[in-house]
Amino acid sequence: MGIADEVELVVTSVEIGVPKPAAEIYEHALGQLGVPATSALFVGDTFAPDYEGPRAVGMAALLIDPAASAPVPDDHRLRTIFDLPGLAAARADLERAFAE
Repeated sequence: MGIADEVELVVTSVEIGVPKPAAEIYEHALGQLGVPATSALFVGDTFAPDYEGPRAVGMAALLIDPAASAPVPDDHRLRTIFDLPGLAAARADLERAFAE
């Protein structure tokens, strides 16, 4: 897909031994990256495990939801994974603006 260079880590539930949305799987990923939850972005396509789970541990989350059927704010929704690079850049610009 051309995004492999943008992804720092992939963690699977099989590897950790707990399914999403268990907090342990997200906490393991954060520990592997050495970053606090507030510095991480989780992207997935299933509402509870890929949106609610990461947000419950303090991570930002974006949901791939082309039908716009999940109850998430529009700015937390992607139509496709290919929307991610532009949205990530826009989000970083917004965060920098609020930090100043």
